[in-house]
Amino acid sequence: MITDPLAHSYFKDCETRVQSMALVHEQLYQTTTLTSIEMPSYINELITTLLSAINIDLNGLTVEQQIEPVSMDLDHAIPLGLIINELLSNAFKYAYPDGSGTVSIILNRVESGCRLAVRDYGVGIAGTIATGESLGVQLVEALTTQLDGSVTFRNAEPGLEAVVEISACSTEIQP
Repeated sequence: MITDPLAHSYFKDCETRVQSMALVHEQLYQTTTLTSIEMPSYINELITTLLSAINIDLNGLTVEQQIEPVSMDLDHAIPLGLIINELLSNAFKYAYPDGSGTVSIILNRVESGCRLAVRDYGVGIAGTIATGESLGVQLVEALTTQLDGSVTFRNAEPGLEAVVEISACSTEIQP
């Protein structure tokens, strides 16, 4: 058992990252094609698992989702899932010290591919987010680079918004 609170926090962060990768494989095994992940159900499951793992009281936190019906291959779904995990984890843990607020996640098609936006309406961050400022920022930047995309962090008055744009956007979910 880990007794140091900081070490425990780091361990929990790693655990949720592993769980997000495991969810991709669970979703894959539930499909008939074994080649793509339906992002709406994957993201919904990811949010539920993440909230459970970090013991957030769901009565005080609202997660708004606008996820277009797209599917992605494993090469895109795993890194994007890890990005979502990281951005949501940080929003859940740091944006609302009192445990009450709203986080929105949007995944939609744009002309250049797909756009992911994760926004909280919480306390925000003083100043700007520097490249490589924290392990979380480094991880999001590295995974976005792996997807040949770009990431932008901005103070959103109130709160913080992260926008990830990737040029490859997989097909719409087939009925």
